[in-house]
Amino acid sequence: MKNHYQLLKEFLFKQMGNYIAAHRMFTTPDQEALYQDAVSGVRDGMHPGQYSIYFVIAYYTEGSKYYHDEKMLEYAYESLCEYERFVHEDGSVDLAVTNFHDPAQTGFHSQALFPQAAIIERYTQHTPLEDKLFEKYLELMERMGEAMATLGFHTPNHRWIISSGLACTYYFT
Repeated sequence: MKNHYQLLKEFLFKQMGNYIAAHRMFTTPDQEALYQDAVSGVRDGMHPGQYSIYFVIAYYTEGSKYYHDEKMLEYAYESLCEYERFVHEDGSVDLAVTNFHDPAQTGFHSQALFPQAAIIERYTQHTPLEDKLFEKYLELMERMGEAMATLGFHTPNHRWIISSGLACTYYFT
């Protein structure tokens, strides 16, 4: 019987073709419509950034056919660069349908970026591409940390996610 880890690993690698296809869609010049929320029509930039974790995991997992395939790191870097278009100058991101320059949403995003940076930090061989990707994560995390630390919160219930997001960014700064 397979354990949970084995099942997740198999699922991830079975889905890699879909993640690569999604990455290609989000990084083509015609992708703007993909960022539109179907109901509100508001743009949401988390989509391109969410695929970078799959590429990082595939690159660092022994037994993966993508193990140490630098194309995975290139995809992760491209995804982050596309995602960065949606990070404001102050480091915040939007909850596209209601809250702009939102520290709470920034906390959720920093939590999503944290595991990726932690995997690279732990398993890196310090190739130029690994270092470039890790620096991009650090740059984003630092900017987001500044936004969460300075923009306050509009709902007391969101203090937990801002605190958690700050802990994630603090780990790397």
